[in-house]
Amino acid sequence: MMTIVLVDDDNAIHEQFSSVLPDCQLEMFLDGTSFLKVVDIQPFDIIFLDIYLPDTTGFTLGQRIRSSPINSFCPIVYLSAYTDAVLDLFSTQPYDFLIKPLDPDDIHHLVRSIRYGSLMNSIEFNHGRQLVRVALRDLVYMESRGPVVQIHTRLNTYRTYAKLSDFFLEYPFFRIHQSYLVNLDYVLEIGCNKLWLCDGSVLPISRKYQKQLNHLLLELARGRT
Repeated sequence: MMTIVLVDDDNAIHEQFSSVLPDCQLEMFLDGTSFLKVVDIQPFDIIFLDIYLPDTTGFTLGQRIRSSPINSFCPIVYLSAYTDAVLDLFSTQPYDFLIKPLDPDDIHHLVRSIRYGSLMNSIEFNHGRQLVRVALRDLVYMESRGPVVQIHTRLNTYRTYAKLSDFFLEYPFFRIHQSYLVNLDYVLEIGCNKLWLCDGSVLPISRKYQKQLNHLLLELARGRT
């Protein structure tokens, strides 16, 4: 079940979302202050933000979301009856912008589109007797330990009997060591033989992969990836 956030000071909008999305878990807030209390505690699948709120702006909340350790990659959809501030919102990389009054079909279509994209951009594996699906945007790094791969996500760590080579992941995932596959979007700093991740992990970079990593970073700096 998708967990969807709505931050809007209009109760009628809350009622509309409840009616349109009965199969989703809805977390609804009337102001930004209440939402900020949970933004770093619980991961969300989509966040709908009204641009003009009584205590802040959707743009300010969008900036805060992009710095959140667990929701920085969450799709943001802005809501407003006005389009005057649309250009200012692009720096927060929104997924979409909906004009009020909201069309129920637009809400439903947008949620289905994001849900389908999440299913396509995910991995599945067995964690004990449980089949687990993890969205790639939530995956921080993988660690090989003998016959077991530990899969570290934003909130949890899973174990599965596999090899790193069983997971065919492209950029932003990169092999930095025989035992580590890292999501480069979560990297804070890269040294000559190790890197630091936003979850506090410090991982080694082997000589075998150092040259490839340096080449990739150079290509990224040139805007070729």
